[in-house]
Formats: sequence, C-alpha cells, structure tokens
Amino acid sequence: MGVALTRSMQWSAAGHGTRTLEVTPLNEAILTEIVMFVESFIYKHPQEAKYVFVEPLEWKTNLDPSAFGSGYIVSETTVNSEDVDKNGQPLLFLSVPQIKIRSFGQLSRFLFIAKSTKLKEAQACIEANRNPVAKILGLDYKVIDEISEDSSVLSILDKITKDDDPASETKMKIAMLLKQLDLHLLNHTLKHISL
Repeated sequence: MGVALTRSMQWSAAGHGTRTLEVTPLNEAILTEIVMFVESFIYKHPQEAKYVFVEPLEWKTNLDPSAFGSGYIVSETTVNSEDVDKNGQPLLFLSVPQIKIRSFGQLSRFLFIAKSTKLKEAQACIEANRNPVAKILGLDYKVIDEISEDSSVLSILDKITKDDDPASETKMKIAMLLKQLDLHLLNHTLKHISL
C-alpha cells in the first residue's frame, strides 16, 4: 500500500506544516478503492479483521460520538469500542476530535458509520499516517514498501517464518493482502491515467 501512497497519490508541495493530499480525480479514485477494500475487509477476511495493529492509526475526525451505536460505549465527547485487545484496551477510541483505531474490523465499522464522509475520513487517516503498513504490522514489515516486488514478498515470508509471534500467520496474510492492494492501486492508477 505504501508504494501507491507515495508514488501514485498527488500530494501538495511541502511548505509549512504537513503535506496534504491534493483534490484531484486520481486521488479520489484511489481513496475510493482504499475505502472499498477496508469496508469489505470485515466480511472477506473476518479472522484477519480481528488482528490488533502494532500501533493505532490516529487522525482528527469530524465524526460526532452520537453517530456510534451498538458495540460502542458513548459519552458526549468519547467513544470506546466494546471490542478490546488482550489487555482490555478498546480497538477504537475517540476523544473528540482525535480517533485511534487498532484493527481492520473497527476501521471497517468506522467507515460504515462515517457514511457520506468516509472519503474525507480516509483522506485524513492517510495524511496523518504516512506509513500505515508499519503501524499495522510493525516496523519490520515496512520492507513491503522499500524492497523490489519479488524480494519484498520473500523478505516478509522469511521474517514471518522466523517470528515466534503466534499471530505470524495472520500477519503474513495481512501483509499479502496489503501488497495485493498496493498492486491493485498501482494498476488502477495506470488505467486512470491512460483514460
């Protein structure tokens, strides 16, 4: 996913502060593809959707706590998911306006809740999390973005087979799904540009 984010998406020129995604038809098309991938993740990959990210994806959201319903503990300014990790920490935590999401399952649910603002939320998430693969799988897995196509997959598989982490198989599946998404986004970009 990182190659598509850095090479295909169009970013504003670096000035004061952080770079943002430009408002272009190509960026909107890529964001739409990412949203479709994440929304379907919970249904297509239910086991992997439960995997807890190494670090949460964090960004400023415009979503109000009142938008959340069952499955969440809601107050005027905060939301906690009822889904928690092994330490009892919620997989989604919102303290207006900052949100932290720690699984694809919660990310998928969040986009459904966001409804008409899901593209804006996806954009805010990508702008705030420039290396989402490292946050999802850990720094060792950022090789997905840094090494050529064939050796990248081999490096990931080698790392996972040597890993003592019981979630290694799930990490491998997620790494492969993210790599497939990245290739899909790159192909989608080429098609979009050729039109």
